[in-house]
Amino acid sequence: MSIKRLVAEARRARRNARHNLKQIRRNPEIMKPDKLLQGIRYLEEMERLAKEEMERLANEEMKNARRAGRTSLRNRLRNLLFIVAQNERSVKQKLEVK
Repeated sequence: MSIKRLVAEARRARRNARHNLKQIRRNPEIMKPDKLLQGIRYLEEMERLAKEEMERLANEEMKNARRAGRTSLRNRLRNLLFIVAQNERSVKQKLEVK
C-alpha cells in the first residue's frame, strides 16, 4: 500500500471519529446509556491513533526522501566530486611511495 493511500485512510478515520464524537456529544440519547462512556473513549482513542499514524507516515516519508535516488542534484554532484578527490589523493600517495 502506498504512503499516500495510508495517509488518506488515516485522515478519513480521524475525520469520521471526530464526526461521530460530535454527534454523540450533541445527542447522547442516540447511544445506550451503558455504552455511552465506552463509545466516547473508543472514538477519542481512534482519533488519537489516526493522528499518530499520520505523523509516523510523515516521518517515514522524510526518511525515504533522504535515501538514494531521492536526493538533489547538488548533493549527488558534491558526493561524486568528493569520491573523485579521494581517489586522486590515494593515487598521488601511491605514486609518491614508489
